[in-house]
Amino acid sequence: MNRRRFRSLFPYLLTSVLLIALAAGFLLSRRPVTGADVSDPAGRVYVSEAGERSAAEAQSQIRAARKSASSAGPTAEPSGTAAPPPTEPVPTETLPTAPPETVPPETGPAETGPAGSDSEPRTDAPPESPAETTADPEPPTEPESSAAPAPTTSPGPSPETILASLQEQIRTLNIDLFTPDELASIRRRFDGAVFTGDSMAQGLVSFELFDENHVKFQRGASVGEFDPQIQAAIDTLPDYFIFFTGCNNVSTYINDPTEYYRQFVSRIEWVKRALPDTEIYVICMLPASDRFIQYENYHVARSPEYDAQLKLVCQDTGVHYVDCHWMVRQELYLEDGLHFNLAFYTVLIKFLAIEMGL
Repeated sequence: MNRRRFRSLFPYLLTSVLLIALAAGFLLSRRPVTGADVSDPAGRVYVSEAGERSAAEAQSQIRAARKSASSAGPTAEPSGTAAPPPTEPVPTETLPTAPPETVPPETGPAETGPAGSDSEPRTDAPPESPAETTADPEPPTEPESSAAPAPTTSPGPSPETILASLQEQIRTLNIDLFTPDELASIRRRFDGAVFTGDSMAQGLVSFELFDENHVKFQRGASVGEFDPQIQAAIDTLPDYFIFFTGCNNVSTYINDPTEYYRQFVSRIEWVKRALPDTEIYVICMLPASDRFIQYENYHVARSPEYDAQLKLVCQDTGVHYVDCHWMVRQELYLEDGLHFNLAFYTVLIKFLAIEMGL
């Protein structure tokens, strides 16, 4: 009975052993990567140095592709016609016609002229010399006249001129909004940039200046509360990383501005480790309107104190601080008294393009 039972159970035992072996092999293949850096204060696990180097290489490739696509659009066509070029240099190499032309120089007949018959060399020499002398003065005069109109190409306004125009528009509140062509140009110039922040950054999407591929935001969040948005921005491998946050930080860190400083420094260092070749910009903390401070939240009146901490963050981490306080006007706030209208964002983006050299 025991032997029969063993024989009947033997296939099941063999199947169990095979399943256990397969499970063990699967678990061994899923071992965690060693050498990970878990020093991030937010508890995020970073990849090893090899992974960071591969991310940096991918970022450089994306940057090169963006530059080639924006600077030379039709360069993709010559790549398809790479076959003809080798056939073209072949005839040029087999053109030893230049040496034969130099072999019979014009000085040869001039030397044989006096030795040979006088009539033939004399008739040949005089027409050649006047023809050459008359042909020489004409070409230099023509290119000089044609070269004059060439420098009349439109150079475009300088950054100083654009900034002066923006300041005048803010002073008079007569702000030129983007035309469709200007907006298309701005989007191309900012194609390698990504914004991250709270509702201040959301305004870029709400006014349809940029799409959500270039703006990662979380309404009502402080700098220590939108780590998923920062990670999403890092994943795009941008050339420019722009922080744009507002007065939520004042309410969150109302009792300790230095904690706000520490939280912001840790996020910037995070981005710098993940994207070592990316330029980081931080837009200043813009204040709320006088009406909002008086009737809604008097705590945000301390925003200049927190903006001073933000400026110190940029100095200590070596990133760019963008001071936009000069464009704040009470007339440019929305009805809530905390956010800004389209005219303000238009000036902001134009000014930011100057600051970033785009």
